[in-house]
Amino acid sequence: MGWQDTELWQRTLGQETDIPAERPYKERLRVALFTFRDNASVLADQIPGDLPGLTDHSVRHMDSLWEVASLLAAGVPIDPLEAFVFGGAVLLHDLANCVAAFQGGLADLRGPEWNDIVHAT
Repeated sequence: MGWQDTELWQRTLGQETDIPAERPYKERLRVALFTFRDNASVLADQIPGDLPGLTDHSVRHMDSLWEVASLLAAGVPIDPLEAFVFGGAVLLHDLANCVAAFQGGLADLRGPEWNDIVHAT
């Protein structure tokens, strides 16, 4: 099952609205989320090289969270904007695991507050 087949996606961003005035806004949210996902995927693909000991943090992992959320939010009213915010959170939640998330690369992680992670790499 793909993330766009999940119950949560289908009833929020996947389902066409009955209100014609809402259609362009819903489409903008969909397009923005697809673009967001494409960009997040580029960063997520770098995580295994930066931290090879971690579990899966790929876009497949992110997509699977839509299935979990569909189970947890069954029957909970969620509007398309809330689904977009959820989707964005899903896409961002692991991306700090790649060095590219830090403007100065590993140099940004040098300092006493980061000693545990720098030591591990």
